Amino acid sequence: MKIHFNDIVLWTDSTIVLAWIKKAPSVLKPFVKNRVSVIQHLTEVSSWKHVQSQDNPADIISRGIDPDKIQDCVLWWYGPLVLQTNPVVSPCDITL
Repeated sequence: MKIHFNDIVLWTDSTIVLAWIKKAPSVLKPFVKNRVSVIQHLTEVSSWKHVQSQDNPADIISRGIDPDKIQDCVLWWYGPLVLQTNPVVSPCDITL
């Protein structure tokens, strides 16, 4: 069974990482250059978008949410509201 994706949107809450991905790897230090080169080879640079930290479900766990509260956390179960309504629009288009 093959699955075909029409559009792929990749999200990061790190403006630094987003800037690295949009740069030519040759201007980056070796550690970052090696990783960015792989990312640029495997993905389209234009498919990367920024999500603000408060809208990033992954940050919920790293902030230490009480286990009793996770069951009622809409952000955790459904993601940011902007992705529920229009997944291709970046909630925070930033210029780097």
